[in-house]
Amino acid sequence: MAAQRKRLDDDLVPVIGAVPIGEVTPARVLEVLRRFERRGALEMGAKCRRMASQIFRYAVQTARASTDPAALLVGAIKTPTRNTARPFR
Repeated sequence: MAAQRKRLDDDLVPVIGAVPIGEVTPARVLEVLRRFERRGALEMGAKCRRMASQIFRYAVQTARASTDPAALLVGAIKTPTRNTARPFR
């Protein structure tokens, strides 16, 4: 929980914190995600998008927003490469 709160405070709030949740656009969320991409924190960017999407879905469910702009950005930034275990041979 503390790591998620830190991500919110350090990355999301400075860019979209002053904007009412119903007025946040996909472009604003993408601006935040591009910051992660530029600094090479791809996994953190993916986690931040998912966390933002959870917040926007809650806003939609409680009639504070009409859409989830973070959900529209699936695949908009680079994804981290997965290191999968190889089977023994």
